[in-house]
Amino acid sequence: ISDRGLQSIAGGALVVAVLMGVAGAVSVTPWLSAFVAFGVFIVLAYNLEMFGGRFHSDLWFALAWGGFPALTGYFAQTGRVIAASLLVAAACAGLSAAQIGLWPSSR
Repeated sequence: ISDRGLQSIAGGALVVAVLMGVAGAVSVTPWLSAFVAFGVFIVLAYNLEMFGGRFHSDLWFALAWGGFPALTGYFAQTGRVIAASLLVAAACAGLSAAQIGLWPSSR
């Protein structure tokens, strides 16, 4: 797949994800928009290594691809954040950190 093809696929997927988030914000709570905005930011900042790569680290991998989806999923279903959802998000971030730490090429 060419670079342009990959960019088109990635851009299209991000647009679809944002549209799904907007639909969720309309049907669940407008506060979901904050999760959508952060999701767009972290996808772009991590993958494009924006801001000098500050968001392209093991910590941000764990938070962005582990903890954030878990917390967002809970919030999308309930419209609230509770202590248990934060613990689950922390556990998911921890598992993602362990995963990236075990990957040979990450070191």
